[in-house]
Amino acid sequence: PRGHAPDVAGRGGTAKAGEPDVDWAGRATGRQPLGVYMGIATAAKVACRLIDHGMAPSTPVAVVENGTLPTQKSATGTLARLETIIEDNGIIGPALIIIGDVVHAAASNSIPAWPLAAAE
Repeated sequence: PRGHAPDVAGRGGTAKAGEPDVDWAGRATGRQPLGVYMGIATAAKVACRLIDHGMAPSTPVAVVENGTLPTQKSATGTLARLETIIEDNGIIGPALIIIGDVVHAAASNSIPAWPLAAAE
């Protein structure tokens, strides 16, 4: 939502070696939200690296599968529980992982988070 995150850092969740090559310390201590695209398979590693480099385990996260589609599925929780959130909600992708306080702001937004439907 506007006013909560003037900047966002986006990152792919996979790489040739299986784990994204990221400045983990910079991401963990930065104030901007982090969006991880296509990162379901490496979510546990991403969470561990961020926590290991100083991000609070209690940092809010949201996982959105099939965003904007009628099959959209969303789940929220904390960075420490990211892998469990994905498993407990049967999220397999494609999905976007959103990490940061902006997740709380979106959750308190009064606008319903309905997926967009295709034009008929």
